[in-house]
Amino acid sequence: MAKTISEEQRKKISESMKGRKLSEDSTIKIYTPEKSEWVCYLFGNTPENNFGLKWTPKKGCEPNWFWRKMQWLIFGNYWVEEK
Repeated sequence: MAKTISEEQRKKISESMKGRKLSEDSTIKIYTPEKSEWVCYLFGNTPENNFGLKWTPKKGCEPNWFWRKMQWLIFGNYWVEEK
């Protein structure tokens, strides 16, 4: 059940959102960034066992080969390009 808010509450929320405005139907839209094809299996986790942490960066924010290799050598983070 949707709850309507008063004009005063709408102004307070709009001010707290630093210039962002609420849509006319008083809903807030959340946009998620597009995920990369690269996946990092953290701290010794591998795609075979997959019992640990897994992280997917935003598209365009993937590390280069040197960064991926250093993470593997130092922390055991395993990078895989999944399609």
